[in-house]
Amino acid sequence: MGGLWYTKKIAQWILLTGLGVAGLAPLPPARADLPSPSSPGPMAEDPGGGGGWLWAQMIEKEPGGTNKKYPSYYYHGQYYCDNDPDIDYTMVYNMSYSQNPDSLRYYSEDPLIQWFGPSALKGYSYTWDKVHVCVGTLIDLSPLSSLMNAVYLHQ
Repeated sequence: MGGLWYTKKIAQWILLTGLGVAGLAPLPPARADLPSPSSPGPMAEDPGGGGGWLWAQMIEKEPGGTNKKYPSYYYHGQYYCDNDPDIDYTMVYNMSYSQNPDSLRYYSEDPLIQWFGPSALKGYSYTWDKVHVCVGTLIDLSPLSSLMNAVYLHQ
């Protein structure tokens, strides 16, 4: 916990002071009260609620990829990504990945996510044409509305 706390504090300090990120205006803080999507994910998509998914594994951060896919929608609730009673945000990507989740990577052109984003995000799926990705600590770096346009998956 100590390392994550320090990372968050350093990111907040950089945002507040504007140091180290030339030309970047301070971003508004992430909000947990963003509206739900118009088509929220069904409760059956809860990986903490008994399984049933085809795969569940970490998706590593790595630049590149010519087939960039951005999320189509998100959903949130308790226990989607872990066993903590906090609110978990999950972005859903519509994509074909040849039934090979090992080939998936995430990345962003956002410098804060490049520098302070975790080395991997939790991913899972119930079908071979969708990928569910837990936002995790990225929500502390950028509002969810920005993450939807900043975090992409590629192979």
